[in-house]
Amino acid sequence: MWLDKYREQYPELTIIEDKNMEQVHKGLYYNSRIFVNPRQSDIEMRCTLAEEIGHHKLSVGNIVNQNTVNDRKQEKLARNWGYESLIPLRKIIDAYYEGCTEYYEVADFLEVTEEFLKHSIEYYKSKHGNVVECNGYIVIFRSSIQIVAC
Repeated sequence: MWLDKYREQYPELTIIEDKNMEQVHKGLYYNSRIFVNPRQSDIEMRCTLAEEIGHHKLSVGNIVNQNTVNDRKQEKLARNWGYESLIPLRKIIDAYYEGCTEYYEVADFLEVTEEFLKHSIEYYKSKHGNVVECNGYIVIFRSSIQIVAC
């Protein structure tokens, strides 16, 4: 399902389901091609594709081995792009107003894995702290997510 949507949205990319990819690997970007492990759920695939598209947009050169600080920075940039792409703060606010406060509820509402959501929250906390203002709302990250209208 997500593969077709991403193929339409990013026609310059070739997305290949690689049945030979080891189970521990979810995706790989190389030269306008994204290789994805087909042994993922649709939701996992969506999260994987977001990060790999982040590599397409932001990475330069071969960073597979993560040997240098620059490689690790590029990896982090691609992940962060994926977080902001799938989970912008305004969507967290939407989830809250739909009654979602626990991480598993928000993840389900946003159609991402709970792990991806938690990593995105850690990214937002490192960027903004535990409290951030967005579109007239204050988002508070604790053991659950709270939203307060300004």
